[in-house]
This record gives sequence, structure tokens and C-alpha cells, in this order.
Amino acid sequence: MWDDDGPDYMDSTYIPQSPSYEWQWAVSDIINAVIGAGLELEFFHEFEALSDPVFPDMSQRPDGMFAFGGSPVALPIVFSLRARRKELCE
Repeated sequence: MWDDDGPDYMDSTYIPQSPSYEWQWAVSDIINAVIGAGLELEFFHEFEALSDPVFPDMSQRPDGMFAFGGSPVALPIVFSLRARRKELCE
């Protein structure tokens, strides 16, 4: 739960008026929940950069995106996935 009087991490001019509740889930938990719900996973993509520096240790790359530097490999920060309900076969 975040309920301080500090600015939002994405917009330093916005002060949230209500508490924010957030959860961290392992990627495997999310994918397994999608599969367990009977959905068919169509794609899963990981991205190592964002258009905004949402964490203080991020640095801007030459392409304008923000990422964590100093790592021997690119670390995924965010992902996207698409899943659809499986068609029922008769």
C-alpha cells in the first residue's frame, strides 16, 4: 500500500489523493493463471526499456528509451501478452 503525500512516480506534478494498492507477481504465476483459466497464450514479449524513467537508476539510451545500465545482459522491465479463449470443439 502506498499512502504517502509524495508525487506519483510517473508524474511529479500529481499528488495522489487516495492510497494505491499494488502486488508483485512472478511472471510464471501470471502465465500459469492465464493457462489455468482455459485461455490460449498467443504471444509473450519482454521489453528491457521504457519511454519514461520510472526508476531512479534508469539511464536514457541513444534511442531515447530508458533502461538499467551496467548489466552484462538486458534485464526485462515490462512484458506484454495476448491470450484468447480457446474455441470449443464439438
